[in-house]
Amino acid sequence: VDGGASVIVRADNASRPAIAPDGATLYYVIELPVVTGGSDLEFRAATPEDGPSRLLARIPVGRTAPWQVFQPVISPDGRWLAFALLDGTISNLWAISTSTGQLRQLTDFGRGPTFIVRRVSWSGDGRFVFAAVGQGDSDVVLLDGLRP
Repeated sequence: VDGGASVIVRADNASRPAIAPDGATLYYVIELPVVTGGSDLEFRAATPEDGPSRLLARIPVGRTAPWQVFQPVISPDGRWLAFALLDGTISNLWAISTSTGQLRQLTDFGRGPTFIVRRVSWSGDGRFVFAAVGQGDSDVVLLDGLRP
């Protein structure tokens, strides 16, 4: 902030960073273009931040919401990255283990169209994940006799 030389931390299209609470590891996302359009997402981890990275998980483009900025958020203990994924028209909260890459579903909103907007947040003690949730509903209506 006070100046100094610029330093390139990553040169591999890294985006959406999350820093481990101890500052030792950089978690980030790489977009991989796919033939059908959009981009699959790879979760990666690098220790140190400019060192070689390891793949945690790959998420198909169809599981991400086009209206949402996909931003994983690290837990206070550094063990999980939380985010929203789509299952058809339903958004659910998921977490990925920062050590094993294991995906864990945190919510199950059932069958109704549910949307999670923006990004998620962790409580200070790491016991809860917060997200703005909306439910979609629509009716189809026939308007008859509108002509004079």
